[in-house]
Amino acid sequence: MSNYVSTIGTETKQRVGKASNKVVSSVSYAIRSLMFRMTGEHRLPFEVKTPSESSRKALSEIASGETDTFDSVDELMADLRAED
Repeated sequence: MSNYVSTIGTETKQRVGKASNKVVSSVSYAIRSLMFRMTGEHRLPFEVKTPSESSRKALSEIASGETDTFDSVDELMADLRAED
């Protein structure tokens, strides 16, 4: 048997404890269940719906056409290496 250590804030820990008590017997059981599902499905067993701030910004730039496009990897690499 292995142990995992995770650092979370006190408020998050309290919120998780309250939520888990409504659906499972303990936070440990919820984590074990998550791990079993992940190993069986080889993915998170839920859709991640909330993008991070940086993802939201990048998606917004793409949607508005503010991004550069390249016809080849060589063009992309030349742009990345260029000094602005």
